[in-house]
Amino acid sequence: MENAINLQEFLSSKTILHSETASEFDDALRILIEDKPTADIITYNHTRHFLLSSMGVLEKDIDEHSFYEFTVEKSCDIVDNIRFETASNLTVQLSYNIGGINYTPEELDEFVIVSSQYNNLTIRITFLEEPTADDEFNIISQYYFIINLQYRRLLETSTVITKSNIYSNGICVKNVI
Repeated sequence: MENAINLQEFLSSKTILHSETASEFDDALRILIEDKPTADIITYNHTRHFLLSSMGVLEKDIDEHSFYEFTVEKSCDIVDNIRFETASNLTVQLSYNIGGINYTPEELDEFVIVSSQYNNLTIRITFLEEPTADDEFNIISQYYFIINLQYRRLLETSTVITKSNIYSNGICVKNVI
């Protein structure tokens, strides 16, 4: 594809600063304002904590497994390295949905939010064993905040290619190459 950006090549050509102290978009902004880093991109780990007793009623799939779905907030430019952590012995299966297309964790490396204005990333947590109301877990992922507005605009307006997807005109479609 002419004028397409390979995301891995794009990222490898930029200076990336990973913050161990940031956990939210506001933290990344604070680092930008206070520390004035020379980096092009700030990354940080974002944790979303869940307590089953406060989540309401879980849905059931066709195999009678309980599941919970949520949409990732568009509070960063790229999200990757999505993982499930729990202190209990919950057995789960993660899956993703973008624009009606389902993905396994092996198929989806990252989601380029800045290039997919018209699609959302939905994460489904399927419990392979029935959870209890006391179960707690975290969904942890790495968020990217692109500091350089020129780079952010480039990803917004260009065709972006990843291993699993092609982003064009604000729409994300599965890369079948």
